[in-house]
Formats: sequence, structure tokens, C-alpha cells
Amino acid sequence: MVEVKPSGKILGARVEELDLSKPLSAEHFALIVRTMATHGVVCFPDQHLDAAALKSFAARFGTLEVNVAGTFQEPDIPEVMILSNIVENGRPIGMADAGQDWHTDMSYSKTIAFVSYALLAPEDAHTDAK
Repeated sequence: MVEVKPSGKILGARVEELDLSKPLSAEHFALIVRTMATHGVVCFPDQHLDAAALKSFAARFGTLEVNVAGTFQEPDIPEVMILSNIVENGRPIGMADAGQDWHTDMSYSKTIAFVSYALLAPEDAHTDAK
């Protein structure tokens, strides 16, 4: 059963037992939107979305935009940009500096982003970034 667990702080709630990699019912999507409106920041723990599933989920919120940087985009899915501080074989796997500060995504666009998605790596994730 899907459950919303408020953080108890000014912002934030967790939506548990919902698999975002699968198509959402209208009821579950409405629950997500209500939770965002009520809590501002929503965490969906234990998600495993590939780029296609992320694009599909994100498109439920409106028209997707391709980032103007034109780098670190998922092959064949330019609407998905990889932000990461992980370095493999001496090369970054994503844009490292895009998420270091609180900001509004796509603030340079005609319409600013309504939703942003982040995947937090496990604490023991390998990185040679300093």
C-alpha cells in the first residue's frame, strides 16, 4: 500500500511503496502532486528508473525540455541529463557542478521547471572525485 510519511520538518515527505519505473494510475499521480503541493520536497526511496522510465515519469508533469548545455545527455534520450560528481577512468560520468547549490532548474527558460529528480548514490559508491 502506498504511504506518505511527512518528515515532520517544514519541508519534505517520503512516498513509499510506489514504483515510479512502472506506469502510474491517475490516483497515484494525483497523490504525488498533492504531496508535492503539501510538502514541497518529495522523496521516493528505493527507485530504479532507467532513462526511458525517468523520461516517461517526468513527462506526466508537462513538456520536457532538452538542457542547453548539450552534454552528458543519455544516448537517444536528450531530455535526460546526467548530473554526477563520480569520476570513472579519469573522466566525469556526468556534469559535476550542476547541482552543488539550491537553485531553480531551467530558470533561463520561458517556463521554469516544475519538478527535478535526483538519485542519491549509496554512501559506499565508488568515486575518485576529490
